[in-house]
Amino acid sequence: MNWLRNDRTAAEAETRRDHLDIINRVKSNDPDLPALDIGVILNDLHTATLLAEALRGNTNLKRVRFYEYGGDMDHFHMVISALSETNVSKIIVVPWSQIYPREDDLYAVAAGKRLLTLQSNLTRLDLNACHIGPSGAIVLSALLANNTTLRA
Repeated sequence: MNWLRNDRTAAEAETRRDHLDIINRVKSNDPDLPALDIGVILNDLHTATLLAEALRGNTNLKRVRFYEYGGDMDHFHMVISALSETNVSKIIVVPWSQIYPREDDLYAVAAGKRLLTLQSNLTRLDLNACHIGPSGAIVLSALLANNTTLRA
């Protein structure tokens, strides 16, 4: 069954190329890239690091959506921190896969904490249908108590 391994290797190589293409578009400040969906690209430390470096100084990106991510929180924090050096004004945190149902609060609250302390130009934080839960909502509301940039 060697062909199964070859198919998987080919698919992984294609995914890596796709991720690098996106990272290069971000790094080049592509004016045709106003929005970015970030998901499994964060599962690998190398691509997460490249993405974080590429984000720094990007002025054309306005919206970022995190989805289907259940990897290392350090990778997530690295990218969230890099967003503070962009003009991104809308960040969407989509519910993660059912594989990680108890971690929704963890990621949503981590995103909120990091963004609210780093992102002075953030005007919208969309947590619609993220299933944040009562404990996460309490933490997030405390973080938002003194925020002056977010709008309803």
